[in-house]
Amino acid sequence: RLYSIALFCTIIFFCCEAFFNFPLFSFPSAPVFFAVCGLLARESTAKTDVIRVKPFPGAILAASLLLLPLIFIVAHKPGGFASNFYLNYALKTSDKSLREVFFNKTLLLEPDNYYSLSYYASYLASVGKYDMAVKHYMDSLNFFPASSETFYNIASIHLAADAYTDAVSFFEKALLYNPRFSAAHFGLYKALDLQEKKQGAVIVEIRAGAGG
Repeated sequence: RLYSIALFCTIIFFCCEAFFNFPLFSFPSAPVFFAVCGLLARESTAKTDVIRVKPFPGAILAASLLLLPLIFIVAHKPGGFASNFYLNYALKTSDKSLREVFFNKTLLLEPDNYYSLSYYASYLASVGKYDMAVKHYMDSLNFFPASSETFYNIASIHLAADAYTDAVSFFEKALLYNPRFSAAHFGLYKALDLQEKKQGAVIVEIRAGAGG
């Protein structure tokens, strides 16, 4: 009975992770099974040396009722459900090669998921693949066009690449959807300042060339 309860809790945990499209914790879900087993066994053995197994039809009925919606979700959109599992492991693993594989499987199963595209774009930016990161961020905007965070992330990539005009444009779009976005305000100020300095340097260079 103890292991049945622990296994049921673990299944619910896995399903919740997949359904809500993000990992609930930073460690893999499997250890939860063993943790729950250990806690239940400790509590039971603390009260008696013998653990009696009794039928619990009420618990089985409750578990069945809880699992019915999950079964319906999986049957309705199995690709999306599996995609979220791959996304889950892509975000948790520390192996970069495996992370790339999991992200690719995620997008293969569900290419129109905003969160999958955004997470993958963020990963690509972290490993220096800026052009691909911008592409996936732009693709994600097709499914959530009012995402100020996405516009901010694109602007930050352009700012790092010294593309100040593009950076200013995307920072302004981020502020259009979230006027209180303080990081976007700072980014816009920085981009405008660097753009002005660059334009000033170009003018000085042109004048120096004309004078020569």
